[in-house]
Amino acid sequence: AACESGWDFSSRWLANPNSLASIRTTEIIPVDLNALLETLEQTLASVTKGAEQAHYSAASTARINAMNTLLKEGGVVTTSNTTSQQWDAPNGWAPLQLFAVEGLRNYGFDMQAQTIMLRFCKTIERHFASSGVLLEKYNVCEPEIKAGGGEYDVQLGFGWTNGVYTRFQTYLNQ
Repeated sequence: AACESGWDFSSRWLANPNSLASIRTTEIIPVDLNALLETLEQTLASVTKGAEQAHYSAASTARINAMNTLLKEGGVVTTSNTTSQQWDAPNGWAPLQLFAVEGLRNYGFDMQAQTIMLRFCKTIERHFASSGVLLEKYNVCEPEIKAGGGEYDVQLGFGWTNGVYTRFQTYLNQ
């Protein structure tokens, strides 16, 4: 189920971030599902009154605060777990930066989207200036350090990084 979700391999589905044997795809609520639940809580808060409205409002605020800890110096981190898995912290991936930015822009959170774009572009530019290549993933927690983890070395010249960087530059220059 974790592989079918497209998140192979990441601790986002693991009860123990260091053990693939602890996979729990039906028991863990990752950030993307949390985002959907937060939208539901906002909706319920807008159509209820009194204690019920306060409950949903508080739940929404708490969920937003928890999700905001995914934003780091170099962009959005995929998980808050630092492991040897390629999709986990400290790594950040271009398509996930794009998904976060597009979602924020679609819902009018332009300042937050711009912050992510600026941070991720700066990370890409820093690595490009020193190496002359774009990478498939970046260390967004400590952008001056090369990303790692996974079954293979970080790939050079990755297409999705090229595309996301170009898209972000278009948005930033509008």
